[in-house]
Amino acid sequence: MAQSGLWSRPSGCRSTQKAPKFVGPEPFGESILATASTESRTPGLPQGLTVIIAGFLPILAIVSMFPAIPAIIGHFAPTDPTAGTKVPSMVTAPGLTIALVAMFAGLLVDRFGRRNLLLISTFFYGIVGTAPFFLESLDAIYASRLLLGLCEAAILTTINTLIADFDVLLAPATPCTAPLIEDPRILIDGALSPARADLGIHTQPITFTALPALAVPLWRPGQLPLGLQLIGKPGGEGALLALAAQLEHDGITGVTAPERLIAGELT
Repeated sequence: MAQSGLWSRPSGCRSTQKAPKFVGPEPFGESILATASTESRTPGLPQGLTVIIAGFLPILAIVSMFPAIPAIIGHFAPTDPTAGTKVPSMVTAPGLTIALVAMFAGLLVDRFGRRNLLLISTFFYGIVGTAPFFLESLDAIYASRLLLGLCEAAILTTINTLIADFDVLLAPATPCTAPLIEDPRILIDGALSPARADLGIHTQPITFTALPALAVPLWRPGQLPLGLQLIGKPGGEGALLALAAQLEHDGITGVTAPERLIAGELT
């Protein structure tokens, strides 16, 4: 997901890019990563992609099957009269397992370590996730989906502990550059949307979580501002302010007036 950010420590931050680069105003062409220099090994793009991709695995296991529900019901209905009930519940079965066992998965993290557990659970996720292609019994497929939920619970718990190591999440504050005052609409994913209603689609969900957040403008000389959102842990206001000050000091954030005042020339 291009608009997702990565976690970073505010102490001794440095930019991994000399200047931010973009492919148009939306979404971010290249993420701005702030990494810690207080540890011998610092997280970078590979670690961030690992967290993001692994976090999507439990979602894909459910949503990828929804289009196939009618076909699966049609396949098993002649031999199993309860297929119309079993198949929809089978699709969401991993979520049930996650709800039941995720709270205990942290014990496995403590015992085997986060890296080992993530690798093991992802390996079995692939095996159990593809098992329904080779099973002819609806009950066996249902059981494999429950086992898949065990793998997902381990993956989600591991990802949560990886994120918890860091203090600040970098994410976009707006889906596009700041619109002109007289412009009532903004362009989001190729469609015009009301500016007042949709400009905060990235900040509103964070506000609902009650996490501390701070929006800062990225340094774009002569261009309209593009907002960066810093999201912290509960009680982490100090970390946000420290990182914001460091980003401004490094020349990554700041404000300049647009050079051209004609709306069609501003980017």
